[in-house]
Amino acid sequence: MYIKEQLNRINEEFSIFTFGFGKGHYAQIMTSISSLKHGSFYYVQDTSLLDQFLLMQLKV
Repeated sequence: MYIKEQLNRINEEFSIFTFGFGKGHYAQIMTSISSLKHGSFYYVQDTSLLDQFLLMQLKV
């Protein structure tokens, strides 16, 4: 997997969070990507709630 190879080159700690909007996203792929660095995938049905998802991850 190309993404995993690239992540192995980075020596810093970080998390990946992915967001799916509407019906046109691939939840399984988004979940796989976010799990590479201990993140989460979020399905955002209502884009007016996006700021709440972002604040949760920033822990503001």
